[in-house]
Amino acid sequence: MRLNRCNPFWHIASGYNEYASSPNTPGFFYGTLADPTYGLLPLAAAQKVEGIIGHQSGIAQINAVGRHHPTADATYAERYGGSANFLFCDGHVENMTVLESMAQRKWGDAYYSLTGANRVLNYDND
Repeated sequence: MRLNRCNPFWHIASGYNEYASSPNTPGFFYGTLADPTYGLLPLAAAQKVEGIIGHQSGIAQINAVGRHHPTADATYAERYGGSANFLFCDGHVENMTVLESMAQRKWGDAYYSLTGANRVLNYDND
C-alpha cells in the first residue's frame, strides 16, 4: 500500500517535486518566491487538474485540500472556495482557509520526511 500526503511546500532547487532535489540542498518554502497565494489555485482551476497529489501535475499539492465549508471572507470564497477543518496532532480541530493555514505556518517549520537540510525557510526572515 502506498500512502500519499498533501504537501504545501516548494523546494528552491526542484519546485513542487521535493524528491527531485539533492538531500543536501536546503530550501523549503511555503509557496514560490513572491507568491502571496503560496501556490493555491482558484478552486475552479484546481478541480480540473488530475494527479495533484503526485508530482505529475506540476502544481502545489496544497490544491488537493478541500475547501467545502463556509467562510466569512466573501472575496476569498468567490475565488478559492470555502474553508477546511484542520485536525492537529493534539486532537483539536480548527476551521480556517487554506491560505490562512500557510500564512500562519500551521504545516510546520521543518520537513521531517527527508534527509539533509530540512528547515522551512521564510523569504522575509531567512
